[in-house]
Amino acid sequence: MSAGLFVAACLLSVSAAMTVREQVVFQNTSRFPYVHMTMIEQVNATRYLFAFQASHDWEGFTDQRICLQVSDDGGQNWTKPMDLIFGRDAAGSAVPVWGPVLFHHPKTGVTYLYYSQSVPKNVQSTAPPRFFPGGDIYVIQSTDGGDTWSPVAERKLLLTYDSVARGNVSKVTANKPVFLNQAQTEWALPFWQEVRPTNKNDTGPQCGGVLVTVDGGASYTPVGFVNTSVTTLVENTIVPLTALPAVTGFGSSALRLVQYFRSEIQVGMLFESFSNDGGATWSAPTTTPQGWQNPDSKISAAAELDGAGVPSRVLLALNPNVTLRRDLLAVVVSEDPGPWAAGSVSFGSETPIGETTTAHPTWNWSYPTVLKRAEPSLWAVSFSAFGTEGAKIAWIDTAP
Repeated sequence: MSAGLFVAACLLSVSAAMTVREQVVFQNTSRFPYVHMTMIEQVNATRYLFAFQASHDWEGFTDQRICLQVSDDGGQNWTKPMDLIFGRDAAGSAVPVWGPVLFHHPKTGVTYLYYSQSVPKNVQSTAPPRFFPGGDIYVIQSTDGGDTWSPVAERKLLLTYDSVARGNVSKVTANKPVFLNQAQTEWALPFWQEVRPTNKNDTGPQCGGVLVTVDGGASYTPVGFVNTSVTTLVENTIVPLTALPAVTGFGSSALRLVQYFRSEIQVGMLFESFSNDGGATWSAPTTTPQGWQNPDSKISAAAELDGAGVPSRVLLALNPNVTLRRDLLAVVVSEDPGPWAAGSVSFGSETPIGETTTAHPTWNWSYPTVLKRAEPSLWAVSFSAFGTEGAKIAWIDTAP
């Protein structure tokens, strides 16, 4: 792909703990007034991929597609967005696609793009046609770092809306998988099931889970029904808390994991659930000990691992505002060094990214995706900037 759009960046904040540099990657246009669910991935030292869902109208309309941008100079310049995936149901009718998740495998060189596609049973309205989020979960892949992708006709179906084992309900993705072993043949992709009370086709249950592969992506198995009667839990993100086993991580008592969850606005709190057997089972969810508030908005986390697969640091991006609005986006970094064989991760103070809405009361900065870059202490957080900015990245250095 040839270089295209140049995007300037500015220094947003500096503290004793971290430096944050903010960048607009895609500016909202009349063609795409709706841009959301951003996703960033690193392929090598210089190449990054950036994906998002976009529509000429708004969320859930049938033209909603997944777009892709590429940078070959470490994120300084980006190509113009290309339309990568359009949704078509079995009858050939246009349906929206949702929640792109990019995942590059450093050993095999394969880059995966997970997403969900709406189905006729999760239609929200018919005039004009509009759909609820999610549906069936698919994956396509690239073997050349994102230049070309397997055709939609060859995509792999991972999980369907109609399911005897999981219930008839939309399945949705939004956050990155994590490896479960050092051999990198096992990984877990977080997903959730989203019940809409107004959709008579949804039979549930509403819950979070993980799609697990133990054979290098050849097959996937849905695991876990993490839910609570207090609130819906969606847009889960997962990180390892102890060292990755060499060969077998899934089902191993040596591997401890945590998932963080968004809750609905009536509760407005961040929830967490733990696995002490490599993702095979999950604890009942509880609010975090920090009492993080959540204005019904996606969160994202990632861990920094050393060469032996031991986590030493976790970075969490969230909207921790007390007003229950998405007018403050921030990152917090674990203040106690890992690994964490028991208990919750303790986080330090908030460092804002994006802006506050003091001058722009109808804008918001939300839906982050955290990428741990290959270089020590370096991270990237992509996010939606509703207003006039579109899609952004915060480049973060947590070195003291």
